[in-house]
Amino acid sequence: MYWTNSMLIGSMPSLQKKATIELFKDMSESASEEEPKPAQENGNEHKDNKQEATEVKEPIESSQNPPDSSALDTSNHVAKEATNEIKPPELNLEGQPEISTGSKQDSGIEVSKNIVVRKPAKVVFDLDPTVMDSKLEQPWKKHLFERVEARAQAMQQKIIAKDHLKKELEKKAEKKLPKDYLPKEWLNTENMTLNTRVYLLDKLLPTLVPGVEKMLMQVEKEKLLAEVDITTKFDPINHLGEFLMRNNPYYIKHAGMSGYQNVMRDVTEDLKIHVPSSICNRVSKMKEKVKQQQEQRECISKVKVKVANTQRQALQEQFNEWILDPQGMIPMLVIQNVLHEFFQNSDFQLEACCKQLNIADSMEPRLNKMEFTEYIFSQIADFKSEMFEELLKHLCHYADEFREVIKADMQRRMFAELFLHCDCGKVGFLDRQRTLALLETFYDQSSKMLRRLLCNPRQWPFIEFEEIDLPEFWGDMDDQKHIYEDFDLGTITEEPLKGSTEEQEPSRERTPEQDVDSASQSREGNILRESETSKEHIEIPPQKEQTQEQAYEEALVTISEVQEEDPVSRTKDHLSEPAKKEVQKDKFCEPKSPEIEGKSWSGELLTCNWKMKYAKYEDEKQANLIYGNSRFTDLHSIIRNIQSYKEVKGLSAFNGVSLNLLQFVQLLETFVGEDTPLSVSETLTSFFKRGYAETEEEKISGLEEVRQNASRIRRGLLLEALFQKWDSDGSGFLDLKEVDELLYTYKEGMEKDSMKKAKLHIQLPKPHPGHEVRLSSKQFQKYMELVVSELRGNEDHVLESVVEFLTKALEKSHIEDLRNRVRRKWLHQIQWAAETSGVSLEPVYTETFKALTQDAQAHGHKKISAHISLLEENLLLPHRGSVLLRNVACTLEDAPFVLNKVLYRDMKGISFTVVDEGTPIHVPQVQHHGNIFFWNNSHQKTDQNGSFLALPLQDAHMRIFGVMAVDTLRDPHKINIFLPHEIRFYQGVANAFSTAYHYVHSREHILHVVITGISWLYDVAPGITTITTSFIEPSPEKGSDYVLRNMMVTGPQGLTEIHKNPPTIFRKTCIFRDFLFKCTDSSEVVLASVRGEKHMVIPLRERTGEALGALDFNIGRSRMLLYGEFKDLQKMMKVIQAACYEILGELSEEIKKTRVLEIEYGGEVQRAGVLFFRIMLQELQESIRLLTSMNFVSLLLYDYDPLAEPKSPPDSQSQELEANVKLIRDILTAVILFFHPELELSSDLGNWDKCKVYVNRYLVENICSFDPTAKHVQVNVKLIGEYIRDHSRIEVWKFGNTVIEYLYHWLRICLALMELNKKQNSAITPPLPSKTDSCVYAKMPGGAASSGVSQHPTKSGQLPVMIKFYWKSHAHIVYETFTLHVQSKVAARDL
Repeated sequence: MYWTNSMLIGSMPSLQKKATIELFKDMSESASEEEPKPAQENGNEHKDNKQEATEVKEPIESSQNPPDSSALDTSNHVAKEATNEIKPPELNLEGQPEISTGSKQDSGIEVSKNIVVRKPAKVVFDLDPTVMDSKLEQPWKKHLFERVEARAQAMQQKIIAKDHLKKELEKKAEKKLPKDYLPKEWLNTENMTLNTRVYLLDKLLPTLVPGVEKMLMQVEKEKLLAEVDITTKFDPINHLGEFLMRNNPYYIKHAGMSGYQNVMRDVTEDLKIHVPSSICNRVSKMKEKVKQQQEQRECISKVKVKVANTQRQALQEQFNEWILDPQGMIPMLVIQNVLHEFFQNSDFQLEACCKQLNIADSMEPRLNKMEFTEYIFSQIADFKSEMFEELLKHLCHYADEFREVIKADMQRRMFAELFLHCDCGKVGFLDRQRTLALLETFYDQSSKMLRRLLCNPRQWPFIEFEEIDLPEFWGDMDDQKHIYEDFDLGTITEEPLKGSTEEQEPSRERTPEQDVDSASQSREGNILRESETSKEHIEIPPQKEQTQEQAYEEALVTISEVQEEDPVSRTKDHLSEPAKKEVQKDKFCEPKSPEIEGKSWSGELLTCNWKMKYAKYEDEKQANLIYGNSRFTDLHSIIRNIQSYKEVKGLSAFNGVSLNLLQFVQLLETFVGEDTPLSVSETLTSFFKRGYAETEEEKISGLEEVRQNASRIRRGLLLEALFQKWDSDGSGFLDLKEVDELLYTYKEGMEKDSMKKAKLHIQLPKPHPGHEVRLSSKQFQKYMELVVSELRGNEDHVLESVVEFLTKALEKSHIEDLRNRVRRKWLHQIQWAAETSGVSLEPVYTETFKALTQDAQAHGHKKISAHISLLEENLLLPHRGSVLLRNVACTLEDAPFVLNKVLYRDMKGISFTVVDEGTPIHVPQVQHHGNIFFWNNSHQKTDQNGSFLALPLQDAHMRIFGVMAVDTLRDPHKINIFLPHEIRFYQGVANAFSTAYHYVHSREHILHVVITGISWLYDVAPGITTITTSFIEPSPEKGSDYVLRNMMVTGPQGLTEIHKNPPTIFRKTCIFRDFLFKCTDSSEVVLASVRGEKHMVIPLRERTGEALGALDFNIGRSRMLLYGEFKDLQKMMKVIQAACYEILGELSEEIKKTRVLEIEYGGEVQRAGVLFFRIMLQELQESIRLLTSMNFVSLLLYDYDPLAEPKSPPDSQSQELEANVKLIRDILTAVILFFHPELELSSDLGNWDKCKVYVNRYLVENICSFDPTAKHVQVNVKLIGEYIRDHSRIEVWKFGNTVIEYLYHWLRICLALMELNKKQNSAITPPLPSKTDSCVYAKMPGGAASSGVSQHPTKSGQLPVMIKFYWKSHAHIVYETFTLHVQSKVAARDL
């Protein structure tokens, strides 16, 4: 009881403590005891405090002031005590029961000192907070606290009332007695007599002065002063003594005070303040300090109010900088995006503010001036003046950016309306080649000024890599073919480009101030260019086109109008630089126009809901048509689930033939660029309207293509729904024999012979050991389409008839349907976890075991344990078998027994039998089976009862890479075997896990290829500042748009930072940075500028043409890369995209795996690490094979000049000739050393006349068939590297020879592959972080120099653990090492 009371007292204010202590004392003695009298309160208060200190023992440390010092408590201390949380008495600070010594004695349980009792940790998932609160707050404590609090408050009110009454009585007494101000003479603060004076005034004079006064009055009454000789018995000394004894202040409490005494008391109190080290002095200082603090707070609050008003006024003025809608408002979403960009700035460290920013989902909420001010001020209320100034600059900058956003939106609307106008047949796409031809015509007929702003449609990215011939792609070095005409190459000198990487790195880095300056300069340049271009516009002379249609001629007449130049624009060119700056400065000082190029904003912005207005989803349309068809009522719910599981929608697939609306708009936007005025877009629109024409045959062909696409989607939905209905247990496959038996009953078997013909046109999967042919969902759809094609009639009608027949023939109970839906949902969660994992397997393991345990509890009423083991190559103990099974994940309870344990072939177990046979094995009673290995040896043999199920894990090529095992050893029931429908569902879980597992690995391999490509590019393209790699993932919010995950960022030094938890990018936060979503939406290249920096975003495509991610290349303040760097960027992206196609094709079994280099046989991870170099090597070898002998002869005769004088003075031309000769000789010598390493020890190596003999046709053959990773290759890599180390990429490019270009890249790739071959286990490891890492940094070998994977230490100072993968192929088995340790919810387990 005392413990509880002390807790309650500790949480109350000091004034309330006094009343509460008295209350507890009163309750402990007697509930009916009367309260002490007022005269005894002061005397008993100190005793009560002592008693409370001895009896009440608090279990926790607290600073509780005694009641005497309650008047000295500061406001902060009182607030701290008042807000102390009341904790349950039986819980200590760690939430564990606290047992007192008394309770231990009462329990009678003796605990030995040699025994350590470890309490089991209890983990509760998804617990309702209200339930937890109800358990902590017990009813009796709540009622006791309420009663104690009520009585304490009542006693507190009584004490306060007494104090008020006493003060009122004192005020009345002061009014009756006039004050005597003679004691003011005692008010002297001289230090010498201060203590004495205070003592006299406090102890003696208040009683002595009235006594002397009484004595003198008696003397006057006796007339002793008038008659000196009168004898009397009156003794003044005795009279004064008697008065002092009668009025002793220690015994007389309520003696009346005169006016003189009242003033003396006041004087005494004033003097006590000046006595050093006294209580009054300390109290006075504290009061004075509190008063000063209060005044300071009031002053600060006034200043804050003044600053806040000033900031509000500044925000109101800044509101006028924005373009407003017709109602004078601005969308809240725009302002939220501006604040989000400001909070994301790492220099300000405002990430916490960014998390509190709840961004709206639509453009509907609008803000007027006052709402704009109050909303921003509510987000930045605690900002300092410097931070607020930065915010104002940020707002002003983004006000200008918003004008550009609105301009781009107007332009996109214009192009969207153009698409709808050109799409006369409403087929939803336009011809790509005709569109590019019109762009080429418009570009050719434009003026030179305009062509500088437009992009050349004959170059990449308008044409695809596959459309460029190989020699032109790798050997074209014509600077005039740049994407921008007359791109200025003279502004960038050769010296900084020739330096080393360390010398080039500072040029990549820029400060934020430079970014702002560059942004303002870019914006000023854009404004000037718009003014000049709008005047000069387009100069296109009318020409007659013979090859084009008549519509082209009419379009040329439209764009041939020439606008007159304004003389004012001419005079601007002749102004001096200071004059130009003054003109620009005055222009920015002027109030900005509410219109954009004379056009007002309608208030709508389609940046966030662009796809909602223009994008069409054919699958949703066909699904709605099926919903309206009563023939497929049983499939409606399944189709709804299929549609709901499609997380990523609206991605445009690039096919190279046609363009949909998003792709068409993006293509024209890239062509026009950001610096051109809207008038150019209007002219281009009118040109297209007149020039784009389709024939009737093309319209009919387009409509037929649309119909076929709709039919294909409809058939796919029906067959997928039929497959899921048929596969009611979610196994993921159907038995072909069962399918045929039911199909042959169609039309009472009349179509049986026709259906059998379908098997002649399909390659069926290999039968399983039980002679069972299983069809997956895709194989079932393909088989059904072939069967329908053999039947008579319209294929769509026949298919619907067959589906209707099979649906009715498949009779399933309501329970089976419900079970099927739930299981489909669990299987979908496994794949969804893989797609949203950020390239991590931990969520996949979690959802896999969650599906197993939930199904066992819901449909089997069992308690199961499960584990997953993967195959590895046995390198340590090969005598125990060439492979082993390592447990990599399991249910949590079994982790201590089997985590990371290994099963060898010579041990007991049926797992290797499953691996060899490829079929599941079910052991109903493990206690009667003699070949079961038990990991947990703590159980007795009699307790080892249960069932065991082992399932093979297979990839798309039906190769086994592991085993998933489920058992019921922990189930308390005696009969707990697995039923057939449970086994089939577990097979579906194994199939879903395999799909998700390889999905994650495919994304990991793609990241590995991208890292390799980026490292290669950074060595040859120093103009690139940063590269950001993003992947598309489904949104964590159901039903919303997809998101982008920022997987890794490559900085100026070429070091790639791979994020542990990749940041998520939402579309609604990217109004000003929507170029990433534009790229992924259209699957096309996007060029954009943000804050003065140029971005080039290139998509990574699936094999279907849809984007799976994007690479954002930041090239800084330059408008574009140099043509050499631009070409190298194209080479890198072409190779990366080819590698992506190969990885994804092998994953989906669309293509067969090909291995060209010996290093590729080392495993899948090694293969992914060298895939970039292998594809680039193949393309270079193919390009070299197309060279002629004259190309090499011209190199050998380059320095041969018989007329040249041998002793001519050196000049710049001769120096350049000498450098070129050295370049040719060094490159060719390095190539020769690969095939003739014996020259290293020969004297012929330094003699060029002898070395060039080796340049013959055999050299080209050797180059085209050379494998630098072969074991027999023994060359001096260091010597070869010295020959090319002195020659920079820009030097090779300026030389302009195709052969030297090919051989230079060939040498770098060969050296890189040989370096990787030496460090297979370290340099090719995919540098992906685990959940315990803060980040991982990686840099792969990109050329002659070698660099491996490096890691930065985490916050704890330890190096993060690297996830390593090694894949080995042997027969039909894929072996893997996977050292991912799952320590949280999932771990490893075998029985």
